[in-house]
Amino acid sequence: MFAGHLPCYDNQMSEPRPIIYVVDDDVEILKSTKALLDIENWDVQCLELASDFLNVYEANRAGCLVLDLQMPEMNGLELQRTLSDWGKDIPIVFITGAGSVANSVSALKAGAADFIEKPFTRATLVGTIRRALKDQATARKEKDALAAGNKRFSELTEREWEVLTAMIAGPRILSSKEVARQLDISHRTVEHHRAHIMSKTQSRSLPELIRLASFIGIASPDLANND
Repeated sequence: MFAGHLPCYDNQMSEPRPIIYVVDDDVEILKSTKALLDIENWDVQCLELASDFLNVYEANRAGCLVLDLQMPEMNGLELQRTLSDWGKDIPIVFITGAGSVANSVSALKAGAADFIEKPFTRATLVGTIRRALKDQATARKEKDALAAGNKRFSELTEREWEVLTAMIAGPRILSSKEVARQLDISHRTVEHHRAHIMSKTQSRSLPELIRLASFIGIASPDLANND
C-alpha cells in the first residue's frame, strides 16, 4: 500500500462488529458452530439456505461467510459464483464433511479464504475466520486509499496532466526546464502548473508525488523507487 501522506478519515463512530454468516442445511451443525463462535466479539447469523443468506447479506459490513459445500437448491460453489458475479468480496470459509480435492481446489481458485473439513475444532475455525477478516480489512484499506489517490488526481486540469505526464513518463523524472522544452512552454509556466499539481494531490514533496502516482498506476514503480 502507498505509505505516503493520505487523507485522514473521521472514524470517531465505532464500526459495527464483524458479522459471521454460517450457512449450512444441517441444523445441528448450525447450533454447534454458533456455540463455538458466540464467545467471540462477532455478530453470528445462522442460515439453512443460500437464498436465506442472500436475503440478509450486508455487503458494506465487515464479515465472513462460513459456507457448507453441499446444500439443496444452491450449493456452496454456486453461491460463491453468484457473489463473484455480483462483485461482492466477502471472504468465504468452506466447510464440508464430504470434501474432495477437486472441490477444494475449485473453491480456493475462485477466491475462497480457506477450506476446512468437519468435524473441526474451535481453534481451527476461529483462527481461519480471524485471518479472513484481517485480510478483508487490509484489502478494504487499500481500496479506500486507491480511491482517495484517484480522487486527488481527478482534480487536475488537462494542462496539468500534460505537465505531470511529461515529468514522469520516461525512465527518470524530468526537471521543470526539461518539461518546458518538451512542451514548448516557459519554465515559469511549468513551475506554476507543478505547484498546482502538488497542491491538488496533497503531495508534500516530489518523491511523495511520484510514490502516489506509482500507487495509483500512472507512474512506473521503478521511478518511485529511484526518486
